[in-house]
Amino acid sequence: MIQIGPDTPEMALYVHIPFCETKCPYCDFNTYEGISNLIPDYVSALCKELSYWGSTLSRPAISTIFIGGGTPSLLSEQHLTTIIDNIFQQFSCSEVTEITIECNPGDLDYKKAVSLKRTGISRLSIGVQSLDDEILRVLGRRHTSEEAIQAYHAVRAAGFDRINLDFMYGIPLQTLSSWQQTIDQAVLLTPDHLSLYCLTIEPNTPMEAMTKRGQLQEPDPDLAADMYEYCLPVLSKNGYHHYEISNWAKPGQLSLHNLTYWKNGYYLGVGPGAHSHLSSKHIALPSSAELDVIAATGIKDQGKASYRFSVIRSPRDYIQKTSFLTDGGDPSGTKKTKRYLPATAPSPQATWFLSGLLDNLETIGPEMQMAETMMLGMRLSEGVNSELFEERFHQSLTETYPQIIAELLDLGLVKWQNNALTLTDQGMLFGNEVFMRFVAE
Repeated sequence: MIQIGPDTPEMALYVHIPFCETKCPYCDFNTYEGISNLIPDYVSALCKELSYWGSTLSRPAISTIFIGGGTPSLLSEQHLTTIIDNIFQQFSCSEVTEITIECNPGDLDYKKAVSLKRTGISRLSIGVQSLDDEILRVLGRRHTSEEAIQAYHAVRAAGFDRINLDFMYGIPLQTLSSWQQTIDQAVLLTPDHLSLYCLTIEPNTPMEAMTKRGQLQEPDPDLAADMYEYCLPVLSKNGYHHYEISNWAKPGQLSLHNLTYWKNGYYLGVGPGAHSHLSSKHIALPSSAELDVIAATGIKDQGKASYRFSVIRSPRDYIQKTSFLTDGGDPSGTKKTKRYLPATAPSPQATWFLSGLLDNLETIGPEMQMAETMMLGMRLSEGVNSELFEERFHQSLTETYPQIIAELLDLGLVKWQNNALTLTDQGMLFGNEVFMRFVAE
């Protein structure tokens, strides 16, 4: 059974779109090329899952909506409107502060931007990655630097006033000069938000295979550090607040959805491969042997637990399994998927956790909740506020991690600022070392 409590925390909503025209060689996200014929049935399946959660959780309040992928900008206006209208029908959206969609520059022109605006989307996150055409080819991107700039101007002309641009550094063949030129050009565009990520060559990706074969040079971490440090004074001088290790924003332009993650809040993810983190006030797990993870983890107070779970990764299996949520009781997913009608309520016999949609489930006890709050919150420039920590977990931050905090202070990696534990400039360069100490504890 799944229950909703009277004081259930507000949550963010993530909607996954797994389709790409071409998959980049560095990408290990749950995305696929060559299956765009599934889009109509996939949108129908998404609406079924949204309907299930909205009904079962009694139209829970959501604060932000993020449509990610994949390449959500591949979807038509009609499909996006169907998804967003369904969200507003199934969830309480009166307090929604932003609706973000990820976009590929190659999909954006003025007409497309206007259509995105009509759907109710308020914020765009555009995956530019570089303004150097040679580096874009290394990354396997399907746009040029000029096309990216034209796309940016097109969405501005269409009336979007909340635009994030994504860039990557530490890329094979990328020089410090190339990165500096990209940042300097980006600043001239005056986007509202910038996300700058160091490339990680992930296992089992084409880029990893190319580096192993010697076709691409290994990334130079020292060079990547120089690239990161170049951004700090340049972006600060141009009015960007460095509010998270990899993110900068103009005043009032922070990514509110991502702040939910960094503050270890609660979120619901729908679509294949999507992850959720819900409190015990949101849900109670089915009482079945295969899901009795409370006993397995030894958590005595279920009221203090939260749950992290993910959806199966295959889009085709996802389309099949969601039919169980509305057709009423065929976990095998062998029934023919019916066209979804937004007013259709989930079958009372159905349960998401027993439908075959569940991939992984983890119970998060108080100790891990505290560690993850530290690991994620320390990414923010505001750090982890000791009063808020104590209010949430009913114990002092300094009494919880006395030795770790003392060691990090001695190393000059953290500092106390406005009653919050924050990273120093040096700590930002060695953030992973700081974060893992709390998790290891």
